[in-house]
Parts: sequence; structure tokens; C-alpha cells
Amino acid sequence: MTIIKNEMTVFVDVDGTLIVPYDPKLKQIVIKVYDAVTKHYVKVAIHEPMIRLVKEEHHRGSHVIVWSRGGHEWAANVIRALELTPFVHQVMSKPFAYFDDVKIDKWLKYRVYLEPDMQYKKPMTKES
Repeated sequence: MTIIKNEMTVFVDVDGTLIVPYDPKLKQIVIKVYDAVTKHYVKVAIHEPMIRLVKEEHHRGSHVIVWSRGGHEWAANVIRALELTPFVHQVMSKPFAYFDDVKIDKWLKYRVYLEPDMQYKKPMTKES
């Protein structure tokens, strides 16, 4: 059994959160899909505001867990491609169910999401 001894645990999704579908206005990255059947590469856009937020959460002392409905291998490949391994504590497949007597919206009220093209803490220029 693994015990996470941190009350500040954050869960971060991969698709649509750390990476988004190809968009020529955003920075791009190519990720190898380690799939025994398809063996291909995927070109996606980097969601820079959310990546910055993940790094900030790590620096605040949060225990960062990244998950994906695409599975733990896909999540790990994305984390490696984005060079986020120093900021992520665990990677896992996204849960398909949870068992609790209380509905999730009663104890997990905050969903954090920044738009991919928003100016989130961009370095200031001389013109700004």
C-alpha cells in the first residue's frame, strides 16, 4: 500500500488539459505512442497555461498526480514529452468509478481550467 502523506493533492488530466488538438496558433509537440498495434506519432499543441499551473502547484508543495482516460502509458509518454517528470509525483489511468457515500460535487468543488490561448502570467514586455 502506498500512502500519500500530503493534504494538497491535485489531479491533472492529459488530453484537453496539458495537451490540446493541433492548433497552428499554439506551440506544437510530437508524442510517440507506444502502442504495439499502431506504433505512431501524434502531433498536438501544448497547453502552456496549464503546464505552468502544474509547475506552480508542484512548487507550492502539492502532490501532483496526472491521469488520462487514454491510460497510464499515454499519460507517462505525454509527461516525458513535455519534460514534466520533475513536477509530477504519480501517473495513472483516469478512474472509471469512485466509491463514496457523498457525491463528488459536495467535497470536490473546484475545477481549475485555463484557456490555451489566455495570457496567464506571460513575461511582461517593455510595451506592457
